[in-house]
Amino acid sequence: MLAANGLPQAEEFFSSQQLIGNLNQVVFPLFFRRVDGACVARRSWEIAVELNPQLSRDLRPIAVSPKVIPIIFAFRSNTNAIAGKALIDAIQQIHFKPAGQQIVALYQSHGFVVKPLTVMKNTMEMVRQYERLPAQQARSRRGPA
Repeated sequence: MLAANGLPQAEEFFSSQQLIGNLNQVVFPLFFRRVDGACVARRSWEIAVELNPQLSRDLRPIAVSPKVIPIIFAFRSNTNAIAGKALIDAIQQIHFKPAGQQIVALYQSHGFVVKPLTVMKNTMEMVRQYERLPAQQARSRRGPA
């Protein structure tokens, strides 16, 4: 999003960055004006607002990223159909096992589902746009041809 708006990469644009795993340690410093900004997952923000409605009255998102597909499993076209189906079935049942619940929690999800490849359209377009940006920025720095 920074690059799309002609701004430098996050490491250069922001004076500092910290990765903080506790939502309260991210949102409350922002609320009490000890930090200028924060990035949180949409679901985490919704939970924080649900627990403290004043957050939504005093804080506003300045940018929201498009929805992306965080993980994808793909198979070669010549994959054994029986083995592929067995793996898909196991992945769809993963949230019933303790280790699977940890994986699902890591992705802040409820489980994995089979979807057509078309659901990747927005995610892939965002990646393509990001890949095009360096060339576009170089052209704009050189000026008109």
